[in-house]
Amino acid sequence: RPGATLEEAEREINAAFYLGMYSEFPVGGRLQKRFIPKVHMYYSQGREIKSCVTREGPHLHDAGEVTCPKCAETDRTRITFPMVFCRACGQEYYTIELLPDGTVKSRDMDSLALEGEAFYLYRGEFQEGEVSPPEWWCTDTGNIKEKYRSFVSPQRGSYCPDCNKLIIDGQQVDPCMCSGKIRITLLSTPFRFCPSSGCGVSYDLRTRREFNKLFSFGTVGRSTATDILVSNMLTTLPSSEQKVIAFSDNRQDTALQAAHMNNIQKRIHFRRALYHTLAHEENPVLLREAGETIFNTLKHYQSEGALPDFEKHGGEGRMRRSSKSESVYKKYLLLNTILEMGSTRQKNQPNLEDVGLLKVGYVGLDEIAANSNLWKDVPILNAITPDIREDYLKGYLDIMRHNLAIYSEFFFDPYAINEEIERHLNPDVLFHNEILTTRPTGYSDDARRNSP
Repeated sequence: RPGATLEEAEREINAAFYLGMYSEFPVGGRLQKRFIPKVHMYYSQGREIKSCVTREGPHLHDAGEVTCPKCAETDRTRITFPMVFCRACGQEYYTIELLPDGTVKSRDMDSLALEGEAFYLYRGEFQEGEVSPPEWWCTDTGNIKEKYRSFVSPQRGSYCPDCNKLIIDGQQVDPCMCSGKIRITLLSTPFRFCPSSGCGVSYDLRTRREFNKLFSFGTVGRSTATDILVSNMLTTLPSSEQKVIAFSDNRQDTALQAAHMNNIQKRIHFRRALYHTLAHEENPVLLREAGETIFNTLKHYQSEGALPDFEKHGGEGRMRRSSKSESVYKKYLLLNTILEMGSTRQKNQPNLEDVGLLKVGYVGLDEIAANSNLWKDVPILNAITPDIREDYLKGYLDIMRHNLAIYSEFFFDPYAINEEIERHLNPDVLFHNEILTTRPTGYSDDARRNSP
């Protein structure tokens, strides 16, 4: 009936469902409903993405095929390999095992090589020197130390997808005459350094699992999966139905997910407060004044539930004093603002600055850069214009800030700060995950770091 209205069609569909829910038919000697309504859904992890390594590709698929189904359409048999991605920048790599005769096999990310050598394959070549390695990987003269050289200057070669053979430059004579060969780069395992443009993230041997450095499309942590599913449900459901009930098969996992959801809600609430504070202020907010300013914003919207009950024993006793709790809560807001100044270095965990909602500047930096008398003993910086000099200085300060090399009492006496927070603040308002320690973050021209 093409002339039926939307309301008429909706009523008839609902009527069909009701009819199926209440009508029965015999199954194995018992009556069973035709429709069995379900108000729950099951989710499972997705499958990993695989692809062939060809000029025409990548031909992505998640069906787990050993050979490329797209290439098979043109009668070509080409091996597919699992794809993994750098957690810091998202650069894709292929996990492979290279056999002594040059044959390439597929390999899981955390699996060891059984017959050959494990590598991460990059389709193409990285420009030499585009990304700088960590300082402690270099000698005093600026050269790369021998034990780190293979990570900074990976091997290069040619791969033939038709023969499934890989020839490393300078090691073997290439016997392949196929025209479809492509240039590739091989990164050693374990993954220690990402040479992708704009990345340069490095790891020492303390980060043991490859999963903590790289991720595949089909793997996800429980907390991340919960965030995505709950967020999607709440944004797609009608405003009157934005409710989610989650079930778990054990108490420990339930407690973990509940604590995680509460934590992320408080963190988002804080970031909203920080964003609205900056948006409402006519001038930039000084870091040392951030706690006070954010508190005033929360108090301004107190009638809408913005200001939480931050006092640990609020409302108890007639002789109680609230001024101390208020000052500690302002200090706690400042602490989280300072932590927000750091870099997450995780592509799937951006902060306000990563998404372009926060811009950090440095008071008086333009005047320092313009004062040529300060740079007479630094010929490189003295020879450039004040604008370029300011850009360099901001870059240096950003690097230090991203590593939280910030002068603050929170880092000099963290135990006293933690004790004060625990004594005066309601545990329900706490959300910082960072462990405050006395381990300093600093920079020196003379100090050297010994790292495996």
